[in-house]
Amino acid sequence: MTREELHALVWAKPMRTAAAERGISDVALAKQCRRAGVPVPPRGYWNKVHAGKAVVAQSLPPLPPTPLQKAGLGGLFPALKAPPTGVGGTNTKALLRPEFLDLAEAKKRIEAVLGGLDLRRRFAQSHPIVAKLLEQEEKRKTKRRPGEDDAYYELFYINLSKPIQQRRLKFLSKLLNFLGDLGIDAFGSKQEGENFSLEIGASSVSILIGVEDGSHKDPFRHRRRAGVPDKPGIRLDVLEDGRDGRSTVRTWRDGALPIEQQLADILRGILFYAETRARQGAIRGYDWAIADRMRKAEELEAAAGRAREQRIACEAAALKARRDALFGGANDLEQAERIRRYVAAVRERCAQLPETLAPDLLAQWTLWALSEANALDPVLSGRVLRDTKRWVGPVNHPAIDGDGATGQDIHR
Repeated sequence: MTREELHALVWAKPMRTAAAERGISDVALAKQCRRAGVPVPPRGYWNKVHAGKAVVAQSLPPLPPTPLQKAGLGGLFPALKAPPTGVGGTNTKALLRPEFLDLAEAKKRIEAVLGGLDLRRRFAQSHPIVAKLLEQEEKRKTKRRPGEDDAYYELFYINLSKPIQQRRLKFLSKLLNFLGDLGIDAFGSKQEGENFSLEIGASSVSILIGVEDGSHKDPFRHRRRAGVPDKPGIRLDVLEDGRDGRSTVRTWRDGALPIEQQLADILRGILFYAETRARQGAIRGYDWAIADRMRKAEELEAAAGRAREQRIACEAAALKARRDALFGGANDLEQAERIRRYVAAVRERCAQLPETLAPDLLAQWTLWALSEANALDPVLSGRVLRDTKRWVGPVNHPAIDGDGATGQDIHR
């Protein structure tokens, strides 16, 4: 449901009624409205409506700008030529393949935003994630046993007190602060502050930042293609999740230039990759939506086919039952008529040979035989009436119902 549809719903009827139609509580509906920035009728609004008083529905305000929009990156990640239709958009009837702005144009916009950053700026405070890491390090230090050397401590933890780790955290803080200025949230996944997920528009980018030194705590030891560097250095990888695990998309490390002087290129690479990944995600979403629509159409067609086969089978079974009822009634009537002819013939024969059967016994036999014939007779037994009601439809026949009313035959 779009914001416009949600706004129209809650201003057309009371919240409880609207929520009940959607199968949720009015509290849940109110939460949806808050998340979508949709105003709801104030208390007493519907009492005024029912009392016939004049009321004014509040119009739908535009959404506040997102952090990305505030940073000048709105409309990117991915950069679409038009708002998405069907997939992630407001129109669920038409599925149109997303069309993107030229990638060079998107990169030009990213470069313009990055060009406005003062990468030499010093931040007054550490980023909250880094501050939390340092706080955890201080707590761990207080729990160290007296005389415990650093080698033993480093079997379990990264020693953030080392100069190169202090330098890494300082660079990490600066990187996360600039990402925050760009409206990008970072979420950490390890207590050492090495793995992060960056939420950039419709894209999620994973980065790994750590010290590359060849030790058992080296986070890059399973990703290294070349040998261990001559001396410990800071390295940052952009990672991509795949079926076979994470693969490295791009790497920055201490080299001819320290990693601090590569900050502009790192921000550029992360944003460029986020745009590329968001485009891939949009295409995958479109392909999935098309496949899902085809699957649902096939399921509906299969269900319709099963229903059609079931209906045909039911109709065939009903036809057979009707015909069996007709044949059964016809056979019963023939047997009843045969018994009656038999009774007449016996009576005629006994009249010619009166000494063969006493009149009282003949009368008893005749009564029994005709009662059996009447029991078989489909008209007298009520079988025709029952079959008519079951297979033909309700028929009010004056000779049967006794009320003189003639109903309408309904043939199925």
